[in-house]
Amino acid sequence: MAAIRALEARSLEFMREKQQKKKLESRIATLQSQMLGGMGLTNTPAFRNALKEHRDRIRMEYETKMGDLERERETIEEEKAQVRKRQRCYTLYTSH
Repeated sequence: MAAIRALEARSLEFMREKQQKKKLESRIATLQSQMLGGMGLTNTPAFRNALKEHRDRIRMEYETKMGDLERERETIEEEKAQVRKRQRCYTLYTSH
């Protein structure tokens, strides 16, 4: 049962992190726009390229982290299935 609770807690954390990521990306875009828009830099090709590279790098880092979390979630799912199987075997064994 502890494994099931751990999985549920980890799943909730995973979903919260996804929501936070979206909020942070939006906030970053807004702040960058506000900060750099007044300087006239946002209309230059060099700026747009640098910004794209920066966003791509952040996206890759985030996707790596999300991949790690997904693998961990899958591991917990497998462990949860094993716990259930052991519980069934134990129940069958002790009932005879």
